[in-house]
Amino acid sequence: MTKQITIEGLKQIDKLVFDVPPPGVYILSGTNGAGKSCLLACLLRIGWSNAFQLSFRTSKISTALDVFSGSKITYEINNSKVEYTYSGERWIPKPKSQSKLLNSFGYGQVIYAAANSERIEPRAEDFKPQRVRDAPQSLKDAAVRILGDTKFQNLKVINVRRGVGSEAYLIPDSRATIASKKNAYYSEKNFSLGEICVLKLLRQLENCPHGSLVLIDELELALHPKAQVKLFEYLQKISVDKQLTTIFSTHSVNLIKNTQRENFFFIEQNNGKTNIVAGCYPTYALGQLALREERSPDIVFYVEDEQAQFIVSALVKSLIEQELSGKSKPTIVVAPIGTFEAVIAFLTRSQGLMPSGVKQFALLDKDVHDEYITPLKAANNHTELSKVSKVQKQINYLPWTPEVGLCNLLASDISIHERGLKEYFGDARISLSHVDFEELKPLANGSLRKKAKFLVKEIISEISSITIQSPERIRQDLSAYFADACLAGPQASAIKKLLLPLIKS
Repeated sequence: MTKQITIEGLKQIDKLVFDVPPPGVYILSGTNGAGKSCLLACLLRIGWSNAFQLSFRTSKISTALDVFSGSKITYEINNSKVEYTYSGERWIPKPKSQSKLLNSFGYGQVIYAAANSERIEPRAEDFKPQRVRDAPQSLKDAAVRILGDTKFQNLKVINVRRGVGSEAYLIPDSRATIASKKNAYYSEKNFSLGEICVLKLLRQLENCPHGSLVLIDELELALHPKAQVKLFEYLQKISVDKQLTTIFSTHSVNLIKNTQRENFFFIEQNNGKTNIVAGCYPTYALGQLALREERSPDIVFYVEDEQAQFIVSALVKSLIEQELSGKSKPTIVVAPIGTFEAVIAFLTRSQGLMPSGVKQFALLDKDVHDEYITPLKAANNHTELSKVSKVQKQINYLPWTPEVGLCNLLASDISIHERGLKEYFGDARISLSHVDFEELKPLANGSLRKKAKFLVKEIISEISSITIQSPERIRQDLSAYFADACLAGPQASAIKKLLLPLIKS
């Protein structure tokens, strides 16, 4: 089922197309003013008709302030569409016959936890602690796990008035109880902002129906980094249990580092154009968000993907041990960024993002130049070529595409490398007999890379099932095996010529 939102001409967004993901937990990040809150507001409109009026406020006395004429928000589900435009007084659906289309998105409820006073401030009124009862055990357990304080095992609730959201939180005050010989409590007015933030969000999640859409703005507000990660883990669990689609915006380095790339959306603004990067590499985002960290590395190598990251990391580690033994060693980070285009775009902006003392280089796959640069030259695409030219001195090319290089190594002498893998992994059951390397010979370019990736994945799966280790661990170890073989083989000279000057820079 296709669920899509298109935002045009709204605040700083020129055009943004967002495919609403299936159930799961998703991070939404971006620089300040990129459009995160606008996107969350448009998602909120699926379940709340006043979302636009609340989020896109206009002036009551001037038509020259906060004007949304020309803004358009389009919702599409299964090829049916409805557009919302601002009429000067309210947002009008077009065509009106599709005004109920948003009900078809199928969410049990849409929850919005915003970074505002409604979310983080305790209620103002005083009340008498009568008819105090235990908070739900699941809520207490979650609060203890997230906030790291066992006092929440004694969490109580009390109704301070009738209606939804009428509960207030209490915690027994044992010292006051002993002194007065009757029950006494701390009310939520004396909880920290982080505690209130978590408790109110937990209550919403505990009570929401299955299949709901949960939108959270600035999750890390008032929370310690450890609590941020624990809350993230709780969201993952409850989203699976209740089939929730949870989307939250954040600038938290801890959260971005702890999310899967497939569940990470990053909004960026470049030359007035809005772009949302789905499946963004965390490193790409952190380069724009974290900026100047006190513990910056000496050197950063940007590569295209995790496979290249594992291999280059292993090569760098071995070369440092061989060539710099007993000497001062640089701190080197190998970071996956994405496609060639993403690496170039990142390098052009990274000079102001990293401290001046950090050396930055790109190590790209061998085939990139022929498949990307050559067509640009043939098409006289001077705009893109100028971007490459600006960072040309920072770009270097690996002698192989990682998966193709690994397959070529193993295929060069299957019996030798089968024995080598048995010894490396300490398991005599490992075999390469099921891998048909002959399938690679007639292939080239993209089809060759695709097939090599498939074969490497097949090898990893086989070794993983035999050794009962995770595929991720096997991929790292196989990459290290490949790196060791490269430094012991005929390519050693070329690899050292490429990497050593960069390591010693």
